[in-house]
This record gives sequence, structure tokens and C-alpha cells, in this order.
Amino acid sequence: MDHMVTFTGLDFDPGSPAAHMLGLYDIAHALSQTCRFAGHTQEFYSVAQHSGLVAACLPAGLKKWGMLHDAAEAYLGDVPSPAKCLLPDYREMEARILRVVAAVWGLPWPMPAVIHEADQRVYQLELRFVLRPTEADLRAQPGYINPLRPPDAHRQFLRRWESAVFDDDGADYCNCWADDSPDPRCQTCGGAGFLPVEGGA
Repeated sequence: MDHMVTFTGLDFDPGSPAAHMLGLYDIAHALSQTCRFAGHTQEFYSVAQHSGLVAACLPAGLKKWGMLHDAAEAYLGDVPSPAKCLLPDYREMEARILRVVAAVWGLPWPMPAVIHEADQRVYQLELRFVLRPTEADLRAQPGYINPLRPPDAHRQFLRRWESAVFDDDGADYCNCWADDSPDPRCQTCGGAGFLPVEGGA
């Protein structure tokens, strides 16, 4: 089998990704159920929540990239960086997917270096408060990073995407929103929840 079926029922070919195979709702759903650090955390902590923190470190104009910088992991899974270095085919698939992500959501390609820098800043915080928290750290900054359950991480991802879109584009809501999330099958917005702005994505 050369393709996978996503949460919303889209056919996705990891070897040959295309715009019609991607959906924001699928990305939010999968990343909210994917644990960072291959599960080696004190408690479940999702890639979706991590993505929101990266976006929060970035200026307007780049927040959408922060939300989507790990979007490929929604389709390939989260492979720890030391293992990625040994998997050149994974890195090639990841780059192909992210290139399509950039095209779909109107993001600059290649991914700007500032995104990687923000990712590293968040990683350092995660080392202290998620991966190997000390009692002193937790006393000094209680709840600094509060790991969320997958459904809550999913909702938070969509809310932070909403904020990122307004900060980056000033876009308008699509009418398909209901129960804190857009309709993943909406033909108007493609499940993104926002209408394209003139001259934008």
C-alpha cells in the first residue's frame, strides 16, 4: 500500500504529497495525539502543544509557520532528532511534505531559520519542565508548561491557529465553524476555518 487514510478520510501518499491530501483538522488531530520525545516524558505532552509554544515565540508574519513547522509528523510520526540523522529517506519525505504545507498555507520556503531558533528555545524549556523537571524548577515556575490531554491539545491547536492567522493575515472566519472547530470537509476553506485574504494564501 502506497498511501494512508487520514482521520478525516483523505488519502495521503507520503512519497508524493499534494495539496489536496492535506487538511488542518487532520494535522491538529494527529499532532494532538503524538507525544514529544518518543514518549519519554513525565506525562503525555503532545507535538500540537509544542507547536503552539513555538508559534508564541515568533513575530506576526511567522506564527503560522510556528504552528505548522512539525506538520509532517502528522503523517510520518515524531522521530527523535538523533534517529532522524540516521534516516535520510525520512528527512526527504519530511521536506517534501513541508514544501507542500508551505504552498498550501502561503508560507515562505524554505522554512526561515528563525523558526528553528524558536523551536530550540522551546526545546530548552521542555527539557526543564516536561522531560526532566526538577522540584526546584517546578516550585519556581509552577504550571509553566502544563501538558494537555489530546482533546484539549487539539482544541488549543485550533484556537492558536486562529490567533496565528489573524496575526499573520488578518483573515476572516469561514461560516463552517461549530463547536470550537471548523468543518474538516468544508469546500470553501479546505478545513482551515478561515477565508483566504486577497493576495494571500
